[in-house]
Amino acid sequence: MMESLLPVVASIKPPAESEVKRLICTGAYLGYHREAIYPEHTGFEFKLSPTLEPLAKHRENFSIFSGFDHSPAKADGHDTWQTYLTGKDRNSISLDQLAASRIGTETRYQSLQLSAGKAKFPMNRDAKGRPMPMISRPSVLYRKLFAVPDDQQRMDYILKSGRSALDAALDDAKRLRRTVSE
Repeated sequence: MMESLLPVVASIKPPAESEVKRLICTGAYLGYHREAIYPEHTGFEFKLSPTLEPLAKHRENFSIFSGFDHSPAKADGHDTWQTYLTGKDRNSISLDQLAASRIGTETRYQSLQLSAGKAKFPMNRDAKGRPMPMISRPSVLYRKLFAVPDDQQRMDYILKSGRSALDAALDDAKRLRRTVSE
């Protein structure tokens, strides 16, 4: 499998002399457990939470924001998900898309909107405030990132069948679980 990635890896150009900037915005419909994500203290010398500890070597390259108030956008706290990156009720570009328009030209893809499962309420909005399409299937993301023209027919078959190697692995895990629990 790794051999299939070689043409893709070989085609990736290293960044110019200055480092390429990136922005990652994450959200959860019901929010995060505060102690698991947010540091106890603010400022540059903050101590990483246990959940973020694996990112320790990148500590100087990211910031954590919390405490945003979206009350003007919607009255009900659960409805604010759609305004998570805009802070407004409608017709506003989201923070990630604003950043993508400025720094996305330095990367292979200006912006990728990913979702774990079907995105009922997308949080990413274009310049006119329209929801951005989300990628929710790992096989679709894999194709977008790693497919080379030689793989196109095989990838089309996999995508049309609605199955991927991850789906097969999940089936194996379920079968194993049933066997072990008997």
